[in-house]
Amino acid sequence: MYKSEKNCVIAYVFGKVYQNFIPFYVYSMLKVYGNIKVIIYMDRELDKEVLEVVSKFFWGGVEIRYINFDKLGLSDMALRNEFVLRAGRWFLIDDDLLDFDNVYVGDVDIFICKEENSLFDEHVRHSNYINLPYSNIVRSIREPRNVRHIIGNTVRHGIKAEFYNSFLFSKRDWYLLSGLHFMRMKKYGPAIREAIPGIIKEINNSFLGKSKIWNKVVINDESILYELIKSAGLGIPDYNQEKCSGQYIVENADPETIGYRPHHGLHLKLFQDGFVYDNNVTECHTYKVYYKYFCELYENDKILYHLMKQNNIATFQIKNMMNYYGTPAVK
Repeated sequence: MYKSEKNCVIAYVFGKVYQNFIPFYVYSMLKVYGNIKVIIYMDRELDKEVLEVVSKFFWGGVEIRYINFDKLGLSDMALRNEFVLRAGRWFLIDDDLLDFDNVYVGDVDIFICKEENSLFDEHVRHSNYINLPYSNIVRSIREPRNVRHIIGNTVRHGIKAEFYNSFLFSKRDWYLLSGLHFMRMKKYGPAIREAIPGIIKEINNSFLGKSKIWNKVVINDESILYELIKSAGLGIPDYNQEKCSGQYIVENADPETIGYRPHHGLHLKLFQDGFVYDNNVTECHTYKVYYKYFCELYENDKILYHLMKQNNIATFQIKNMMNYYGTPAVK
């Protein structure tokens, strides 16, 4: 239905460690979607070993771009915050991205797997269903108030900031839009560009104690995306806590529902450090089907076999996944 549209995939990599996932992300995306445009945004130079792998196998299918945070207008205090750095991705609406019909923001540590329908077709359907120029879901969080959390905030940010957080923000819910974000660029891009300066100012104010939305103790990159889109006047999806979190969104394959936001593959961070973070996800039917697809590639594709010879965090987590599942769990 939407095959004639021009599509792009982007991912953002912060720090050196997660660079090791780039070859697997690019490989898996290109394996499923062929000659699609893949752009990786980085906050630092690409590691030499990763560059060699990318150059050898995928150089024609991926573009590496570097983020210039100095041009975003964020204050020095804001740029010392990890969540603000992560939120920088929402502000990088480059001119050439506006030439695409659709841009999908993915997580670089997801191994993309083949599905019955294209992720682009399905997210366009979801965008049409919620009648918004993007596809995403709303979630909510509340700042924890246990003793350990309060002590940690005090150590990191000081007594004054934690006191301010306790009395003004402790009973407040923050609404988020997830980091897996699909944008219909013709309408989305221009509106977001106009809203960016106001949100940048609000972020900077949060580190001066002048924001009504955040402070330096409580700020979140997905909350920033929510407020950015809200400020742009693009509209916010309906919120249903039960249908917009946990296993439901992994298993839900129907784009004509509020809670449509599949992983489109295996989220490797679930297999960190020799144990599994969320058995409800890893034991669901969808993940077992994804893993069967991975095993078929591993047994038959020389590029994936070569990538697995590396010794880094990405191969470590994939091997943890293979140890966890063993032989393919779905016939």
